[in-house]
Amino acid sequence: GYPLGAPVGGSDINPFDKSEAEMQRFCQSFMTELVKYIGPDVDLPTMGMGVGEKEMGYLFGQYKRINVKSSSGGSPFLSFTDPTAPGVGVVHFANEMLQDKGDSLEGKRCLIIGAGKVARSVARKLIEFGAIPLT
Repeated sequence: GYPLGAPVGGSDINPFDKSEAEMQRFCQSFMTELVKYIGPDVDLPTMGMGVGEKEMGYLFGQYKRINVKSSSGGSPFLSFTDPTAPGVGVVHFANEMLQDKGDSLEGKRCLIIGAGKVARSVARKLIEFGAIPLT
């Protein structure tokens, strides 16, 4: 199946004016608190606005330091880092719901909030289903 989402949270840090060392320390501190609320059988963080592969690496490194058991069922925690997955999952979910009602996304206007990787993946997938993304 498709992952339908991930935890959404944030901070008031601007990653674009921070040094590499500052971002690494921030990500490690953030994960130290976040680890209480996530896990392979609970919820998985994902990339988003200002959070790319490098930041996910910092987060995962800290998670591994805190929690030695970083896998479940043979699937390593945080190994699934496809930034489009949450958006694709939401669109598939919406399409399935509409199909159950004898309808489809074809021609529907769909509002997208945001402009990050997930929002762009939602727009692409909506277009594939014939919907009209609105931003």
